[in-house]
Amino acid sequence: MTLQEQAENIISKLDLLEILGTFGEVHVVGNVAFATTTKPDIDIQIYCSLHYEDAANVIVQALAGLGLADIKERRLRKSKKYLVISKFQEGETVWDIDITLTQPSRSYLKDSYQFYLDYMPKMTPEKLEAIVSLKQEFANTKISGDNSAYYIYQAVLDENISTVPEMKKYLNTRKSYK
Repeated sequence: MTLQEQAENIISKLDLLEILGTFGEVHVVGNVAFATTTKPDIDIQIYCSLHYEDAANVIVQALAGLGLADIKERRLRKSKKYLVISKFQEGETVWDIDITLTQPSRSYLKDSYQFYLDYMPKMTPEKLEAIVSLKQEFANTKISGDNSAYYIYQAVLDENISTVPEMKKYLNTRKSYK
């Protein structure tokens, strides 16, 4: 079973969309939404209808009840988002499950679902393959201060970049590569 299939099974098995739906509009985002899963990571975003901290407290309790471990909350002041991060072990694999509480925004770094809506129509089988390949190549590289694949998606889907040298050049011109 691929990591993509495992991620989809975990979301279903834990009934995450149903449980989290009580807090607002829920969307699977990131690698699982784009079907580019290369590491055990599930990202979910909620357009939260409650005060973030109040919602996060209840979400933490719900995740603990599902058997998730290492649950933490974090306010991101710059983007005005709130995170609930946790881990779930499925067999030998430990999955990161990150839940972002936010509001709709045109800023992609604030709203991963908007990024998905705008970029998914550009996806082709060839571009999907290039994204997965580049994500694997840059898996341990710091991109713009974190391990975000955001720039890889933009490079492939906007600029038709498909090779490692092209990607390095793209990142260097944006001063996003360290």
